[in-house]
Amino acid sequence: MPHQEFVGLTKEERRQVPHHHDKIIHVEGHSRLRVGFWQSDFKVKDHAEVHGLECTKENTIKFIQFIADMPNRPNFKCFDIGNFQVLTERGYPAVHIYDLDKQVIAVFKKETGNFITRESYLVME
Repeated sequence: MPHQEFVGLTKEERRQVPHHHDKIIHVEGHSRLRVGFWQSDFKVKDHAEVHGLECTKENTIKFIQFIADMPNRPNFKCFDIGNFQVLTERGYPAVHIYDLDKQVIAVFKKETGNFITRESYLVME
């Protein structure tokens, strides 16, 4: 991408520019999902500590792999009927992948399939 085009992008658009470390997730019965390097690099500073990682480029790659591996774990669920940022102007339909053992949710924008964020949750009994 030419530099002039890149600087004209919003910060959210820049985080979705393709990178050679991007991972594609295929979950049977669901749309294609993409874990992008730049969005993950932006998010790793907030979420790396949950995985015992520091905020580094190397750990961004580990973070991407963690998200990409979620559907391969024995106790995961995928829902594409949810929303993200519910009750806000910025809300939109989203795909959620749950790792029930690690109590982690990966959120993807349904329209694009792009990774947005990763959140922890607690199972209430």
